[in-house]
Amino acid sequence: MTKYEIYELIIDRLWDEVGDLGIIELEYVEREKTNGVYLDGINVIVEGVNLAPCVYTGHLLDETVLDDDGIFTYPYEESYISRVVSIIAENIRYAVEEARTASHSIDLDDLNEETLIPVIVNTADNYNMLENTPHKEFLDLAIVIRMVWKINGRFGSALVNNALFQTFDMSFEDMLLVAMSNYTKMFPPKLENIFEKLSGIEQDYPIHLYKEELPMFIISNDDYYFGASVLIDADYMLSVAEFVKDDYYIIPSSQHELIIIPKGEVTECEYIREMIKQVNDEVVPKSEILSDTLYYYDTSKGRVEIAS
Repeated sequence: MTKYEIYELIIDRLWDEVGDLGIIELEYVEREKTNGVYLDGINVIVEGVNLAPCVYTGHLLDETVLDDDGIFTYPYEESYISRVVSIIAENIRYAVEEARTASHSIDLDDLNEETLIPVIVNTADNYNMLENTPHKEFLDLAIVIRMVWKINGRFGSALVNNALFQTFDMSFEDMLLVAMSNYTKMFPPKLENIFEKLSGIEQDYPIHLYKEELPMFIISNDDYYFGASVLIDADYMLSVAEFVKDDYYIIPSSQHELIIIPKGEVTECEYIREMIKQVNDEVVPKSEILSDTLYYYDTSKGRVEIAS
């Protein structure tokens, strides 16, 4: 069976499991995430609920084979299908309950300019997305805008694409100024010693780090949410230079954090570049990777550059 055929079968079976939840429609979707990542899921539309949760399912359907025509197919086994349907149905029940609660907590009309924040993404890896999204180039990255909200302690966000941008009566430059102001209030950045932050979990990293050898710092925020966006905050990056009393190198650990190494502690940049690539390949989820590039803050120029 092809992927689409098996999803038709699963959705048909799901109606027997979740038909009592007031669901109007169950639809297979393929959602584009950051860095060209696509996730399979089932979109759930519920009567009287203004939010449509998507239950991602691709991780459940990984028993694929390649047929003679080079097409990925799924082996049909009743026990396999029944197990997948049961798990998805349980997830849908939870998602519908969350959506009902959230719909009473958030008014979509309130998602205005006060919810905008800047997010940086890798330009090359998000070429298709950026074609339909207002953005500003920043080195080998691109600055986009997202609308963000928090319900039941969990964040959600939506990309401001060309269509959504048209609903705002402002230029992109003005929107970016508003978003930066919002960001520093909603997610104030925090600079921490990496060895205190990662105490007890350094062994999970493919390259061992030792405090005595290399003083390093992490920049993120209390929510660990799009913390790398501080890279475009000129005032904050200057304050970091003043704190470490030196120029510094910047490792783009993920979309959610940066790692800082004072210039005086670095004798070999190539090793750091190799470390960035290795960690991105082996540790960071693909959708959260920011870049394989090593950056550098030059105090005399007051700006971030790509390290030479």
